[in-house]
Amino acid sequence: MTSIIISRLTNVDNIRNNRLRELEETQVDLDSVRTFLKFKKEFEIDKNEVKWKRYLEARKDYILCKRKLQDASIGSIAERLEKLNGDLESGIANLKKELAKLENTITVLQTIERVIGIVSRIVLLAR
Repeated sequence: MTSIIISRLTNVDNIRNNRLRELEETQVDLDSVRTFLKFKKEFEIDKNEVKWKRYLEARKDYILCKRKLQDASIGSIAERLEKLNGDLESGIANLKKELAKLENTITVLQTIERVIGIVSRIVLLAR
């Protein structure tokens, strides 16, 4: 019984490490000069301060969620991570695509917020 639990937690820890690696890779694109300048240029054109603040807030929240996932005890998030792993993996993949295209900043923001929401549900109530 104990070996089954250890095996399961090891598997979940591997899943977490894979998602953390993907989140880190995506954060590089999110924090890139290219992305920053795209949002800054749109702000200068349409003077949409709400969108600009939303972008800055999303970057900050993305980092915080990633850190919470990293710091959470594996036992406290195992079940939720297993359940939401597919959603998180898909969300990160979609975010990578949107950041690579960087065509529609609203879509980028919505995709960032979707990933943040999934991670938040995983780490909710984590110790």
